[in-house]
Amino acid sequence: MKNELIKYKVKNDIIFSYIFSKEDILKEFLQAILEWNIEKVEVQNQFRLDREHFNDKLGVIDIKATVNDDTLVNVEMQNRVHKNYEKRVYLYFGNLARKTIKKGMTYDKMKDIVAINILNESMFSDIDKVHSIWKLRENDYLDAEPLKGLEVHFIDLERFRMSNPNLDDKLNQWLAFVDTENEKWVRTVMDKNNKINEALKLKDDFTCDDEALDLIEQRLIWEIDYNTFIKEAREEGKEKGKKEGQKENQIKVVKAMLKENASLDFIPKVTGLTKEEIENISK
Repeated sequence: MKNELIKYKVKNDIIFSYIFSKEDILKEFLQAILEWNIEKVEVQNQFRLDREHFNDKLGVIDIKATVNDDTLVNVEMQNRVHKNYEKRVYLYFGNLARKTIKKGMTYDKMKDIVAINILNESMFSDIDKVHSIWKLRENDYLDAEPLKGLEVHFIDLERFRMSNPNLDDKLNQWLAFVDTENEKWVRTVMDKNNKINEALKLKDDFTCDDEALDLIEQRLIWEIDYNTFIKEAREEGKEKGKKEGQKENQIKVVKAMLKENASLDFIPKVTGLTKEEIENISK
């Protein structure tokens, strides 16, 4: 079980989406994050095991759910935090708010919005917290909250892994399960939280399904291909920049030597440029 536990981590976006689209599991998870009294959870985009749904590409498979009939909660598992991820958060949050109101509705019918971003990599270098909560506040009246109903949560799994979590805490139990990196922690929380046992059973059953495994493996292969493409593109860019820099330095040297009336026979020996290239520079 050890190898399977580590190989197929819950934070794999397909596995995460499958497990937490189950309403009873999601309810327990959200209660640990939000510390609300949640009576009802209705998942709007139930998991479907088909390639069209996942589109065979690297992306985020989010979970949208209505909580207690009056709040739209969006949960994302983000394994890589790109440079401008916060801009994506702004855009996505705005889209969520827009979708809570339909034509002909009035503002009082709009649902509150909570966006939960579970990050496998740290996003904030200056905030030493595993779980940070962001709301709209006035600079001089931080205790006031007139613009309620708008929250963004960031959960930092990288910081969680480096911490010494209290595994009696419900949120820490779920984060140990989601992260799946520390097998000892996972086994500890299994003894403490029956719902996590249910979730783990879901994961085990899911990763024994041939169709599910095929889709998971295809996504992993796509991710490897994508990362390889990015790595090669960066290396190519660096090499191109290096060559362009060398060329610029050669031109500077040629101009300096021409200024000192060096001969066109001598300059190529120093710079490695052809006479034709040197003549073009001299013009």
